[in-house]
Order: sequence, then C-alpha cells, then structure tokens
Amino acid sequence: MLRALFPLFLLLGFGQGLALADTAIQFTQVNTLEDWQATVARAQEQQKLLFVDVYTDWCGYCKMMDRDVFADPAVGERFNASFVNVKLDAETAFGEQFAIRYGVSGYPTYLFLDGGQQSVGVIEGYVETEPFLQQTDQIVAVAERLPNLMTKWEAGELSRSEKRQLAILLYGQDPLKARRLAQEEVEVFTLAEVKDPENLSFLLEFGYDLKGPIWALIKENPKSVRDGLGTDNFDRYLGRVYNGGLASALTQQDESYLKAVLNEVLPIYLQDLGEMAEATFITRKIYYGHAAEAETYNQLVEDYYAKAGQTNPDYWYNEAFEVIEEYNEGTMLSLVFPWLDRYLESKPQDFDGLTLYSYALGMSGNFDGAKEKAEAALAVAETEDQKAMARDMLDMVAQAQGGQ
Repeated sequence: MLRALFPLFLLLGFGQGLALADTAIQFTQVNTLEDWQATVARAQEQQKLLFVDVYTDWCGYCKMMDRDVFADPAVGERFNASFVNVKLDAETAFGEQFAIRYGVSGYPTYLFLDGGQQSVGVIEGYVETEPFLQQTDQIVAVAERLPNLMTKWEAGELSRSEKRQLAILLYGQDPLKARRLAQEEVEVFTLAEVKDPENLSFLLEFGYDLKGPIWALIKENPKSVRDGLGTDNFDRYLGRVYNGGLASALTQQDESYLKAVLNEVLPIYLQDLGEMAEATFITRKIYYGHAAEAETYNQLVEDYYAKAGQTNPDYWYNEAFEVIEEYNEGTMLSLVFPWLDRYLESKPQDFDGLTLYSYALGMSGNFDGAKEKAEAALAVAETEDQKAMARDMLDMVAQAQGGQ
C-alpha cells in the first residue's frame, strides 16, 4: 500500500553519539532480571522511588530527551537526589517482558515506581524541561499522599473528601479499584459539590457518564453549575462529557449515548444555537466515521451539502481530506473518489485536489491511477515545492509498484 511509503520522519540523527555518562542524570543500565532486582533493592534501601526510562535504540525522541532534558543540570540535580534512575531497552529479552508488564506501548515512556514496584505515575513522549519537572512534582506528590490515604481507607477512616482524593490518586495504579471507590461518591454527590471547583478533577475523571447521577444534576442546573465552576472549567468538563459520550456510544454500540450528546450536551455547550447544525453534523460524522458506517456517513455529507455546503467551493475537498486523514480504511476510503471527482469538475487543475486524489488512490492500491493523478499534479505545479511534492509522489508510486 502507498500509505506505508509515507513514513513519519523519526529524528534518528539527533544525539546518535551521546553516551549515557554524558547526561546529567546518572542512570543505571538494566538488561537482566538480576540487574533489576539489584536496582530495586538499592531503591528500597535508600527509600527512593525508581525512575525508569523505557527506550529503544531507534527512538528519535528518546535521544532528544537525553540531549535536551536529561542533560539539563537542574533535572540531573533533582533526579540524582530523589530517585534511583534506570535506563531500560524495551527490545532486550528482559525489557520486552518489562514493557508488557507495565503496559508500555510507545517510546519514550517514563515510569515512576515505588519500592514495591507499583506504578505511581507515568510520563509519555517528548516533554520539555519545565513541564517534565512539573509532571514529576505531581507524581511525587501522589506517591507521598497515597500510602497514608490507603491506610486510612483500610481502617475505614476516610472522609468523603479523602475518598475523592484517593480515587484520583489511585486511578493510575489500579483503575478498577479507583472506580469502585469513586462510585461510592458519585452516587451521593450533591449539586453544591458539583459546583465546587475543588471537585473538578474528580468530575473529569469519574463524573462524566451521560447516564449517571452527576450529569443528571448538571443538565437540570447548567447555569448554576457554570457560575460555580467558572466558564472555562465548565466548558472543559462539557468537553469530557462530549468525548466520553461518543466513546460510550462506540464501545457499547449504544446510539442512545450519541442522542444524549446531541440533545443534552451540545445545547448546553453552544452559546450560539445557530452553530447547532454544524456541530450536529460534525458529531454525527465522528460517530459514524469511527463506526465505519460508510453509507450513513456518505448520506450525512450529501445532506449537509444540500442544506449548507454549496456555498463552500472546497466542500468536497475538505470532506475527502477528513476521511483520508481519519477513517482511511475499506469502504470509508471508497467514499472519497466521487467527492474528489466533484471537486475537480469545478477545479480541474487544482494541485491540492490532484495530489490528494493520487494519495487516496495509492492508499487503495490503485497505483496506475495514483501515477496518473500525480503526473497531472506535476503538470499544473507552479512552485518548486509543488513540483518536488509531485515528483516525490511519483517516486513513491513507483516504489510501491515495484514492491507488488
């Protein structure tokens, strides 16, 4: 498939020669179970958390973190004093099992573990120095509060406020236990508690179910809750409810959640009801696109064009681009070809339209068609950048044809 020939450009060239000893953080390289056990014992003896950098040799962002963040003296001073720091290659035999155990699926991933080897926090991907230190501070705060709250919970001494705190702190370590604890609070939440900004984190994590009691309170008192939480916080919460509702509709195959998003969430969120038609269109597309219901999705696009899209000369291009970017498999991808035909009827020499058409044809495996459109794009290219892009497209098509 042509799609495979459009790679993400990993930054492999950065920091290739950077040795671990050059970083300000002093890491212990762990390659075996024996190495790991010895390192855990050292962390227990020093009563420190373990900081584990799970990396791969081919990961460009891992090398950038070494160069940009871990070499920073402020980061090194903090981590060398507070943690036992570990580097662990996920592609060694031990590293592969370690990554599976802790659910690592992307690189770099940074795990913070307590002396019992339980996760107390995770940071993923490339993060610049200041936000990296801020996230670290939050994780350390969790690690410091969590044991005390767990002890009080086991003794039956938690206040309601502490239950909410513990559920939030526990979520990254044991989501099922956290949800069980949170549900006790969800069932007895009052309107006054919903309106309290101090409870926003709890609402965002556990109080967004469109069929739950917290949302029942909010949808009956939206102005009061907005005034209490503040507009920015309330809109942030509504965004969580919106996304959670769509996710529930898809995972549970229950369109009643979609109806609730459309009929309950959007009217509260949108201050300008004139935006409802477009917001409803976008929301339905998200649902039916992820559900890969191509026929329904196509009808939505056709209906909206008849009502509001005819004034937009780029309507069919935009709709095709969205499907190619978000839902580019099987019958969903097949939708874009008649749309691009309609777009090119009015703009037959449009470089962007021809290039997108070539890309879509390549993704579908129609390399002859992809070549034809790429050649047409090259013929109408006006700038050197456009010409280079068209030639790159032709090269990729040729490679794909040669690999058939």
